[in-house]
Amino acid sequence: MAGPNPGKTKRTSESEITLKIAQIVAILIAFFLASSYLVYVFESRSPSPLILSFPDAMWYTLVTLGTVGYGDVYPVTAAGRIVGSIVIVFSIGFIGYSIGRFGDYLLENSRRKFLGMNRTRFSGHYVVIGWNGLSRIVIKEVLSAGFRVALLTHDEKAITEVRSVFPDSKTLFVTLGPYEDDTGYERLNIHEAAGAILLCMNDTQTLITAIRLREVRPDLTITAYIENSELKRTVVNAGVKYVISPNEIVGRMVASATFEPDVSAFVEDILSTTTESNDIDIQEFRLPDGHEIGGMIFHDACELIEEKTGARLISFSRAADGSFELTKNPARNDTVKSNDYLIVLVNLVTSERLSEYLRVPQGRRLADTPRRPA
Repeated sequence: MAGPNPGKTKRTSESEITLKIAQIVAILIAFFLASSYLVYVFESRSPSPLILSFPDAMWYTLVTLGTVGYGDVYPVTAAGRIVGSIVIVFSIGFIGYSIGRFGDYLLENSRRKFLGMNRTRFSGHYVVIGWNGLSRIVIKEVLSAGFRVALLTHDEKAITEVRSVFPDSKTLFVTLGPYEDDTGYERLNIHEAAGAILLCMNDTQTLITAIRLREVRPDLTITAYIENSELKRTVVNAGVKYVISPNEIVGRMVASATFEPDVSAFVEDILSTTTESNDIDIQEFRLPDGHEIGGMIFHDACELIEEKTGARLISFSRAADGSFELTKNPARNDTVKSNDYLIVLVNLVTSERLSEYLRVPQGRRLADTPRRPA
């Protein structure tokens, strides 16, 4: 059974908590002053009172409420003792109530934190919507690439699993909510995310979520997984930049493995994030302004990068009309320019060397995403 809908469930806000505390304090002060006044009035009628003034009555009420009871002053009249008895009963009940409310607050606060009801402070991160077996693989790859992840799931039970698989809260934030709800997007800090990855349970949900995300954040780069490859154009029209269909990919891999198995094995290997020094990977690095490679022809850039780092430059991507245009098979004399994304074949060692040489991390960042002209 799916968890509660936090977008529609009443949640305790900081202002509501402050109001409740203020109400409790006001009730306590009013009761304290009223009790002190009544004790003083009743005791002042006694021929031999121990409570001689209003401050004495306030002192008696205070130590009684605090369950201290020094016994230095106390009421001697019947009416005063009745008021004192009420104060004692009230103090016991009030302390019990306060402890209970404080415990409820701690439990509620702990539950809200567990369910990710507070907004993440991540920026330049990737938002993943949907938790399933594929999500586990995708998040692992994104984290391995050095990015942080904010995950939205509508299944409360899934949060326990997510936290057991990815226990580091400094790199992964998870929250509970419907996939098309603005409140959930706010908690994901969607406006400062580098991109979103949709891994919903079905293609209909993926389409609805993509449309809603595009409304909330028009310039967001969205990647989506769909089961039905025939819906690819529809999903792209909904605002998704990159659409992945397993049937397409698996079909090509199966065919390739049949008559060119080494090619299939090579592709499978480079699709994974490098974790061992001999793992092969394809990565992209932005060429920063002022770097010596900027302005070189492709052939010379290839030789210099391999000489300096051991990485092999195989292609590049360039900003054009609010997007990036990939040059799949560059000619020898094509020019590499600043802010191009260099597509390189690396292992763990050469990736680190190239990052140091270019003075940028691998991958695409939010600030590097081109904006379409207004």
